[in-house]
Amino acid sequence: MKKYNLKTAIAMVVGIIIGAGVFFKSGTILKSTGGNLWLGMLAWIIGGLLIISSAYAFAVLTNDFNINGGVNEYAGKTIGKKYGYYTGFYLAVIYFPCITSVIAWLCAKYTLVLFGVDSNLWIIVLSFLYLIVFSLLNVFAPIISGKLQISTTIIKLIPLAFVAVAGVIYGLFSKDGNLIYNFTHTTSKLTASGMWQAICSTVFAYEGWICVTSINNELKDSKKNFPKALFIGSIICILTYLLYYIGLSGTYPNEDFINDNDNTVKKAFMLLLGKYGGILLYSFVLISSFGCLNGLCIANIRGLQNLASYNEFKGSKVINSKNTREELSYISSAIGLVFACFWLGIWLLSLYDVIPVLIDVSELAIVFLYAFYIPIYIYIMIKNKSAGIVRRYIIPTLAIIAAIIILVSGILAHALNALIFLTICLVILFVGFILK
Repeated sequence: MKKYNLKTAIAMVVGIIIGAGVFFKSGTILKSTGGNLWLGMLAWIIGGLLIISSAYAFAVLTNDFNINGGVNEYAGKTIGKKYGYYTGFYLAVIYFPCITSVIAWLCAKYTLVLFGVDSNLWIIVLSFLYLIVFSLLNVFAPIISGKLQISTTIIKLIPLAFVAVAGVIYGLFSKDGNLIYNFTHTTSKLTASGMWQAICSTVFAYEGWICVTSINNELKDSKKNFPKALFIGSIICILTYLLYYIGLSGTYPNEDFINDNDNTVKKAFMLLLGKYGGILLYSFVLISSFGCLNGLCIANIRGLQNLASYNEFKGSKVINSKNTREELSYISSAIGLVFACFWLGIWLLSLYDVIPVLIDVSELAIVFLYAFYIPIYIYIMIKNKSAGIVRRYIIPTLAIIAAIIILVSGILAHALNALIFLTICLVILFVGFILK
C-alpha cells in the first residue's frame, strides 16, 4: 500500500540519516582542519554531496530496476548471487558489528560525561553492557525497542536545532561570544591528510542513507517522489549539520572543542541554558545515541539471518531458523552480538593504546563498503538502456567518483591503519569463501 507522501518521505530521510555522528565527529573535523571553521564547513558540504550522489544512484536502481531491500540484495540482483553473498557477509560480520560497537562505546562515553565521571574502566564496562542490553532488548522486547526508536527520532533533533539558533545568537551578540573569533583564527596548520580525515569523518556522520531505500515501496508516485525525498532530505541534513557546527562555535574557542569535544559540548549547552538546562539538553544527546545504538542493534542481530535468507552457505539453514514470535533467529542474534563484542574489543584496545595502532573501525568499515558499490554503479550504466543520459550515465558516474573519493579519503587519512583493517577484512572474507 502506498501510504507516504513527499513531505512524510523527506521527514523519514532526515530522521534516518541524522544520528549520533554529528555529535561524535564535530571535534574531529575541527581538529583535522586545523581549527579552520571554513574548511570544516567545506568538509561537511563535500561529505553531504558525496552521500547525495550515492543515494541518487540507488534511487535509480530502486525505480528503474525494481530492486529494493538490503545492500546485499542490490549486489546480488545486479552483479550476481556470489557478489551479493560476499557483500552480505561483509555487512554481517564487519560493517554492522563495527558501527554498532563504536556507538555502544559512544553511549558509554556520553553517559559518563553527563554525570561528570572520568574513568576509562567504566567506559569499557558500560560499552559492553550497553551492547549486550540493547541486543537482548531487540530479541526479547521488540515492541519496547520499536517505541524507543520512534521517540529518539524526535529527541535527537532538539539539541541540534537549539544550538544552531541559540549558539549563533550568543556567538554574535554576547560579549563572550566566540563566533567571529573562531571564524578568523586557526589553531594549527592544515595538512593534506587532515582534510581527507575531515571528509572521512563527515561520511560517518551521514551514514545511514542506504536504509532510506527501504521506504520506496510505500511512497506515493515513488518514481518521482523518491529521488526528490532523497535530495531534499539530504540537503536538510547538510544544513542542519552546518548550522549546528556554526552554532557550537559561537560558545567557546575552537581550541576547547579540539582538546575535549564532549565535555566542551556539555559546557556549551550549560552556557546557553544554565546548569540544569544544559544537563537536560546534553541528556538528549545521550538519548539520541541510545536510539542510534538501538537501530544498529536491530540491523546487527539480523545480519547473518538476512544473509542466510538470500544465500546458501554452510550453516545457513541453522542460522535462518526462527525461534521467536517475531521470526528472529536466536542464533543470528547471538553471533551478531559476538561479532560486535569482537570489534568493540579491537576498538578499545587500539583507542587506549594497548596495541600500537589506532584502527578506527567506525570510519574504515564504512569506507571499504563503498568499494562494493562501484560495480553496482557500473551495472546501471551498462544495463539501464531505456533511461536518459542523466539516469544512465551522469548519476552513476557521480556516484563512482563519490565512492572513489571516500575510499581515497579513508586510505590517506588512516594510512597504515587502513591497510591493517583491510587485511583483517580480507581474512574474514576468506572465511566467508570457505563457508560458501
